[in-house]
Amino acid sequence: MFSKSSGNQDSQKGGMMPSNPQYSQEDSSHPAIGGYRSPGLEITSSKPSIISEEVTLSGNLKTPGALHVEGTVIGELDVSSLTIGPTGVFEGNVTCKTLNIRGKFTGTSHCRELLIASSAQIEAKITYSELTLQRGAILKGELHVADT
Repeated sequence: MFSKSSGNQDSQKGGMMPSNPQYSQEDSSHPAIGGYRSPGLEITSSKPSIISEEVTLSGNLKTPGALHVEGTVIGELDVSSLTIGPTGVFEGNVTCKTLNIRGKFTGTSHCRELLIASSAQIEAKITYSELTLQRGAILKGELHVADT
């Protein structure tokens, strides 16, 4: 995986470089090598991003993709799809196409499709176009059907 040759300029400095020629030390677009940091947190992958159980995220997040929360998120979200898992907690404002709540949701939301599971605990004002509500969910707040 790593190679050191006597003809390499880096080996004269005593360093080892990865043998993968795709990236160089000067390549700042690769986070592990150049330490590139985006000015804002924007996720562009088509795969869902996951906030794990022991993780707390505070701030604003915008992504054209999906976000799955098992930990805690506090802030404003603009996502395609938000799923709050059974151990997940969300506090803030969210704009999304699909909002699937199985954990705790506190705040406001504008979404096209709202899915509320029996394990959901909601204190919110939510505007939606389509609603699926399972028996057993705890709901305090306001639900409004969006004007079409």
